[in-house]
Amino acid sequence: MGRTLFWYVFRDLLKIFVMTSGTLAGIMSFGGLLRPLTQQGLDPAQIGQMLFYFTPAMLAYSLPIAALFATSVVYGRLSADNELTACRAGGIGLGPVFGMSFPALLFGILVAVISLVFLCFLVPTYTLKVERVVYSNMAKLIATKIDRTHEIRFGGVNIFAQKAYLPPPDPSDPNRQQVVLEGVSFVQYEKPDKPEAPATKPAAGTKAPPAPKIDDKNKSLRVPREFMMARSATIDIREREDDQVSLIIGLEGGIKYPREFSGGTQIGIELTQFGPLMIPSPIKEDTKFMDVGRLKLLYDKPEESRKIASYIADFLRRDQTRRFLTDLQGKLNGQRFVQFKSRDDKSTVTVSLDPAAPPAVIDPAAADEVSVPAGGPSTIMFERKEGTETRSFQWARELRIRARPDNEHSAIVVTIELYGRSPGAASTRPVSGNYSDVIEVRMPLEIQGLKHRKLNAYTHSEEIPRADRDRLRRELIVLNNNIWAEAMGRLSFSTSCLILVMVGATLGMMFRSGNFLTAFAVSFVPALLCITLIVAGQQMCHAVPFQFESKPNPLKYGIALIWTGNVVNLVIATTLLWRIQRR
Repeated sequence: MGRTLFWYVFRDLLKIFVMTSGTLAGIMSFGGLLRPLTQQGLDPAQIGQMLFYFTPAMLAYSLPIAALFATSVVYGRLSADNELTACRAGGIGLGPVFGMSFPALLFGILVAVISLVFLCFLVPTYTLKVERVVYSNMAKLIATKIDRTHEIRFGGVNIFAQKAYLPPPDPSDPNRQQVVLEGVSFVQYEKPDKPEAPATKPAAGTKAPPAPKIDDKNKSLRVPREFMMARSATIDIREREDDQVSLIIGLEGGIKYPREFSGGTQIGIELTQFGPLMIPSPIKEDTKFMDVGRLKLLYDKPEESRKIASYIADFLRRDQTRRFLTDLQGKLNGQRFVQFKSRDDKSTVTVSLDPAAPPAVIDPAAADEVSVPAGGPSTIMFERKEGTETRSFQWARELRIRARPDNEHSAIVVTIELYGRSPGAASTRPVSGNYSDVIEVRMPLEIQGLKHRKLNAYTHSEEIPRADRDRLRRELIVLNNNIWAEAMGRLSFSTSCLILVMVGATLGMMFRSGNFLTAFAVSFVPALLCITLIVAGQQMCHAVPFQFESKPNPLKYGIALIWTGNVVNLVIATTLLWRIQRR
């Protein structure tokens, strides 16, 4: 095949390919903008940024169809104009080895390399930038969600509000985000306990009433634990270095009460703090946002994964809370008092128990608090000092102490609630039936040491509950499958560019598809088949069963499905080339 003839065909392929890929990328970019525009609400600056960031990803996704369309049109026109017949009469074959299909072969290799570079480096980077533009202002997202649905969920906490607005930004702290809610209701949820067996046997000749059933297979089943209502609430939002978001909620003017009033106490709230709540970043960790370097790092070191790290952080906070509360329980039941000193050494809180007070207990259903059940009217003493001056002195019937570790500052946020209290003479707080106070203390060194445990300590240690170990092990399998699925998907997608180019060239030669609509219809079917099977195979790899020990890992079946489309198209291309050369 001569140089002039080669560039004559190759130039037409490039021209139609560039126009087609640019048109498809533009249409797909505007299509990708519709969902965030309608759900989150974007300002003009964000729209411009997102259109710019969408372009590389959509350009990469349009390459196979654009390449297939270009080859179908070019070779269809050559066939329709009898130029292929003239080339064969001149001794030039139709095969891919220095024949008329040789420009298509080199064109397919070029498109495949470009696609692989885009998918491995540019597409993950710019797709992640799109997500960051959407979720750049968490406070605005919360306010928008409240204005539209009046409800938002953070883990086990549901928040209902009538209105939300953003206060003026603090110029001294530009990274601080706040949103103010009005007419607020909070509901804390927990997993239901299994029903206990009846304490007494039924009378002779009668049947015992059926015990309530709890669906253990329903992982989403939750029951309310506590309710809080307030006149207003201010949510302070801070993004942490570990890719989590810390929410501290300040409540003003409200009431708190339990789901069941038997054994529970209602408490009035004038001003208190709820949190910090640790929630994962709204920018979900997804392998589609990762370049090949990041994928290899997570494959070698899965503990670097944000999701795995969040599981470990949850286990760590639970273990730290349990260790801290167990120590508090021992002090309250032993020496009958406990003292908290603030992190800045300016405040001291002392809680003392009368010898007649009931023993302190840790409720299994609420593992984040230690409580002293209701006793006499003055069995619990509370004193808060600022320096040497007593700022608050209270007596109470019942005590609850909650603890939330803050590993970022090596501190523990302690919330102390007094029920049935009677203020002492030194108190400066207004009189009400209940009392709440918060103090941030230093985390003991032995509790800080728990964060140095390795990944194997959580997957194989008998100290970790089996359910938690199984959950972590399944997430490790999911991460491994996601990495393989993403890597194989990118490689298969790039390979499809080469195979689809050869399919398009042979189809154009056979059917003389000089008409553009006919060429597009012919080219769309094999491209759609290949892309559909790649996506289906990736989803199959992601579908790791919860009973992963007794059911097979779907990874190998998913990878096989990812490559099935390319195998089918390769068979089609080989068969068509063979038939053309025999004509």
